[in-house]
Amino acid sequence: MPFNTTTSTTSTTRRPPLSSTLPPLIFGTATFNSQYNTDPYALDTVGLVKQALEFGVRAFDTSPYYGPSEELLGAALNTDF
Repeated sequence: MPFNTTTSTTSTTRRPPLSSTLPPLIFGTATFNSQYNTDPYALDTVGLVKQALEFGVRAFDTSPYYGPSEELLGAALNTDF
């Protein structure tokens, strides 16, 4: 039997679309690595994150594949603004 994407036999409730769950603006941290910057530790990540929060950003995209981005973001978010 082919898979039907419009109905589910295991659940009668549908998940809401991601657009209703995720905030409208997400700050990407891929540039917090050496692929984009010679020394990502020299970036003003605290200032960037602070300004992003002031502008209403409530989600940050990061990945272990972004080099030290998780470490830098974590340190910035751990700062008393």
